[in-house]
Amino acid sequence: MTNPVRIFFTRNTVIKQKPIQSSQLPSYLKQNIPAGTLLVLQSYGIEGDHIKFSLKDLEFKGYRSNWYAYEPHIAIIKEPLRYVKTVSETVPAPYDNNSLTLTVSWGNIWYQQGLVKLITNRDTVIKQKPIDSRWLDESFKQDIPAGTELVMLTNKPDFYNRVTFPIEDWHVKFALKDIEFKGFGWNWYAYVEHVGILPIT
Repeated sequence: MTNPVRIFFTRNTVIKQKPIQSSQLPSYLKQNIPAGTLLVLQSYGIEGDHIKFSLKDLEFKGYRSNWYAYEPHIAIIKEPLRYVKTVSETVPAPYDNNSLTLTVSWGNIWYQQGLVKLITNRDTVIKQKPIDSRWLDESFKQDIPAGTELVMLTNKPDFYNRVTFPIEDWHVKFALKDIEFKGFGWNWYAYVEHVGILPIT
């Protein structure tokens, strides 16, 4: 299997449907992307000081292709996928009503709320309910290709620098930082055997 080509966002940035200043575009033609996000590409090319790209399986604002990112804010990655321990390998059973707790290094930056990432080891589906995706309408689920890394929104860490994510019916519940799929940024669920969650280092 060939290594997927991915785009890594090295800083908070905006992707857009035209290679111009994002301030000149309406909100439906641009998307905030937090630093640390890693997305799988269908294709890409260089246009001036921007990278023009199409995403594999993902859509932002209804668009999958013809996105532009300012080249100094990204890196193109062609490395093998890294396997991370899944939620089910990290948290002991049962998975019907449990939680995942992680220790994070946050210092004085807790207000950024982007301290951990959801990492997909395989092609999967995130959804708005913790049920088999076959029973959900397309508007309530999103295909996520293997190798995707999404920055998650967290609460302020507790006194011991820990953040916690609930597990319901074999799914971990989470919110995305700055990103929406199908109009939803909150209340997403991922199957515990398909994804891992790691602190951003």
